[in-house]
Parts: sequence; structure tokens; C-alpha cells
Amino acid sequence: MEIKQATIADLKALAALNLNGFTGYELFNVDAPNHQVTKALYALLKLNTLASIHAGYSYACYDNAQLVGYFSLIPEIGRAHV
Repeated sequence: MEIKQATIADLKALAALNLNGFTGYELFNVDAPNHQVTKALYALLKLNTLASIHAGYSYACYDNAQLVGYFSLIPEIGRAHV
């Protein structure tokens, strides 16, 4: 497995991967057409991922050149970003 710092080029794939993690999540079973909920959730996840990438906190995990996961290492409040 290869782990690399995420870039803007990874944004769509990372947001889609994150969205897939919420499939069937009870919190999002609301009285609204499913496509509207999915679209709104994707937009929020994409924005959150973008902020994390810009801050330098996000890392993408690849296995055989395929994205398989990602994570963010967010420094504690009051500690300098390294």
C-alpha cells in the first residue's frame, strides 16, 4: 500500500469514497428525495475534504494504483502544524 499526501486532483475520488461510507447511514434517512440528500451530503463532504487538503492534513491510500481509503491527521489545538 502507498500512502501519499492528498491533493486537489484527489478531491472528487476522496469525496465519493467518503460518501460511500454513509450509504444507508440512519442519520440521513429523512423525508426528502434521496437524490437531494445525496447531493447535499456530497457537497458537504467535498467541502470538508477540500479544507483538509488545503490545510495539508489529508492522506490518500492506494493499493495497486487504486484508491482504497484516506485519512486526515489534524494537529491538536494550540500545537504548531508541522
